[in-house]
Amino acid sequence: MENKRQWREPDDATRAKMSAKKAGCNNPNYGKERDEATKRLISNKLKAYWAEIPSRNNNIKTENQ
Repeated sequence: MENKRQWREPDDATRAKMSAKKAGCNNPNYGKERDEATKRLISNKLKAYWAEIPSRNNNIKTENQ
């Protein structure tokens, strides 16, 4: 896949765009309440997802050694 995420940290321009796009009522979860079980499930799934994507800082250290 050509556009697959390679690093955990997006650049500053991308972060600004993401923030503006999901601000306030544009956020898909705006005004929705989540129960504790749903919050835990979402948290665990996101932790597993991010554990698979290498950190740019960790990758740079590995390449230099």
